[in-house]
Amino acid sequence: MRPALLVSMAVSLLALGCTADPDVPPLGPRTSAELTSALVTEGDLAGEGVVARVESEQKPFLGACVPDSPSAHALARWTLREDRAVTHAVETYRRPADMIDALRDREVCLEKGMRTAMGPVLGALDVDAQHSWCLTEDDRHYRCGGVVAKGDLLVIISADAVGRNETGTIVANLFPAALRGVERVGVRPSKVLPADPTPGEWAPGDPSAALLTLDDLAGEGEVRSLKPPAASVAQLCLLATPEAQAIGSWRLADGSVVVHSVESYENAAGQVRVFTRDSRCTYGDGRWEPGPEWGHLDVHVQVSWCSTRPGVRGCGGVVVRGDLMSTVVVAAETTAAARAAVARLMPLAVAALDRV
Repeated sequence: MRPALLVSMAVSLLALGCTADPDVPPLGPRTSAELTSALVTEGDLAGEGVVARVESEQKPFLGACVPDSPSAHALARWTLREDRAVTHAVETYRRPADMIDALRDREVCLEKGMRTAMGPVLGALDVDAQHSWCLTEDDRHYRCGGVVAKGDLLVIISADAVGRNETGTIVANLFPAALRGVERVGVRPSKVLPADPTPGEWAPGDPSAALLTLDDLAGEGEVRSLKPPAASVAQLCLLATPEAQAIGSWRLADGSVVVHSVESYENAAGQVRVFTRDSRCTYGDGRWEPGPEWGHLDVHVQVSWCSTRPGVRGCGGVVVRGDLMSTVVVAAETTAAARAAVARLMPLAVAALDRV
């Protein structure tokens, strides 16, 4: 396939649609498989009368309702007796408590068209922050939930049942078991970044200094520079012109094509929601898939995704530091190859931001 066509595919595929403490051993990034072991079990739910575990799509529970994307997540759903249901999710964020603050007073984002009601009392839990809510359409059927932050993890319990008190009780009763699951995977401290800058207070340098170079890509083997596309994925998704921009493109040794863009946008951190699943920007008429995992990076916001359309497989990631948005998109023969390439390249793109 011609390189120019692969570059075009790489863009259109996704646009349509601190120094370590020497006394602490280094820990690898959280993985979704690891977090799965933190989920409540059927035994934990025995008192609620489990009927069956429901196969469910593995996407972040909070989705576009919070301004960041988890670097790893796990989710499980069960049906209970008397037409009730429970969902448990565990997600890891750079600043979990900030995600709870972002969710407050906008819980209807979780289920549009429903009204809010007083949430369940979760009690005095050994956590960093907590919040609860209830939603209803008819004042009879309720969806209540709670979220707690502990270290680098957010733990979410959501229940569907008849009556606010009944539904809220299910949620409150399950949190002790959910927190025991957190202990199984271990609590890590969340890494706090400076507060997100107020738009206009931060003047970025030349974005081209943060663009990946052939030297940055030396670990990829034989890499060829390609003519970059005229517009970046961010431009096409935001329908906006950046204040400053740099775009590069390369063909990797396995034939995959990479497009990297670094751009300055006003309130960049607030605009990454266009890259979430709910906006369809990242997958258009194709199928959305979970994105690469690369662990916590030294950025304010990070989001990833994969997309599959006939004849096209690709993945992407976007990070924001200050007013700079750095986006890496890879088109490859398989989704697995694209996902692996983005996971390798995104930490390099973040390191390149230090040059600005």
